[in-house]
Amino acid sequence: MGITIEEIYREVLANKRNKFPRHTWSEDVGRQNAKRLTRYLIEEILKWDIEDVKKHVSCEIFYQYRLRGMLKIVYNVSPFAAINDAYPGVLTEWDLQNLPKHFWTKNKAIERLEYCIQQTNLPQSEFIKIYDINWIKQNGLDSVLSTYWNHSPYKMLNDLYPNTFKEYEMKQSPTGYWDDPQTALDVLRELLEEKYHYTTEEIYKVYSYGWAQQHGLTRPLTKHWQHNAFMMLNDLYPNRFVPWYFKSIKKSFWTKEQGLDALQYTIEHIEKLTSEDLKKVYSREWLRKHKLYVPCKKYWNQNIYEMVNEIYPNLYQQKENRSEITEEFVSTYEKWKNGRITRLQAIKESGWSEKTFYKLVKRHERSSNEWHSV
Repeated sequence: MGITIEEIYREVLANKRNKFPRHTWSEDVGRQNAKRLTRYLIEEILKWDIEDVKKHVSCEIFYQYRLRGMLKIVYNVSPFAAINDAYPGVLTEWDLQNLPKHFWTKNKAIERLEYCIQQTNLPQSEFIKIYDINWIKQNGLDSVLSTYWNHSPYKMLNDLYPNTFKEYEMKQSPTGYWDDPQTALDVLRELLEEKYHYTTEEIYKVYSYGWAQQHGLTRPLTKHWQHNAFMMLNDLYPNRFVPWYFKSIKKSFWTKEQGLDALQYTIEHIEKLTSEDLKKVYSREWLRKHKLYVPCKKYWNQNIYEMVNEIYPNLYQQKENRSEITEEFVSTYEKWKNGRITRLQAIKESGWSEKTFYKLVKRHERSSNEWHSV
């Protein structure tokens, strides 16, 4: 019975032979000997499992264990070709961490990137939140990133999915991307007008620092607008928006001076009212419509006339500046009496304190009784 290839290999390793017999590799039909020795090396000598193979197999391993000739003649110096021949389909080429320098081409790197992305099982909208230089390193692509894409994760991803993602959507925007504030304003305009097609009213409802943060604008907000999302929006659309109209406005926004400034701006620049026009429309409902009732309640105890008189002294005389029964109040009163709203809801809707509310109720009921007795 002839000597096996494994026995010859053991003699080579023990220096009982200088080398394998002539034509061992060139006449290896079906690469049977090569496959047997690769398995022998992995399982009997190194005692590696599949994870060990991924981490450690390399040209140097084959050279160290006297299989240089086999790797060169049979597998064209490719450790992966040898492993895949011995264990078909168990690994992909890029599972090996110690790939030879000549292995990577730009196309192979793109294929590897696509494979790694697919392994995350994440939709693109979620994947972009984890994709950065650290993710690239974890997946063994950092060397090719510098070779083909000048260290830019965005350029690499854009080669795989052209024009699918924007720089600002990246977990980490490219270096220097936000240096020019106009870049951030262009991005904000693109989001508001082209991506979401927001109306003015919709912007008032959704836009806030949190919204800008969710859309990757934290860095430019910090760099150019001191974390102030309204300042950024105002630079994009000068004087189109006022801060107190936003749904996200905080109660701490209001100071007494801010309330007066906002009221004056609304009267003179938004509504453009004359004194006579103002007297016709000015009411609690008007203040609520223009988002100004909070400072009135906070600093003027709900007295809308005292508030406006601080801007325009004597616009309302004292006899006018009293709790009056308006059509708005009558409508609230009737809904309460008809059982459509509760007492507490009626008080809240009226905008008055409970004490003032009941005073008005008595006055209204008294005047109604007087009218019916006529």
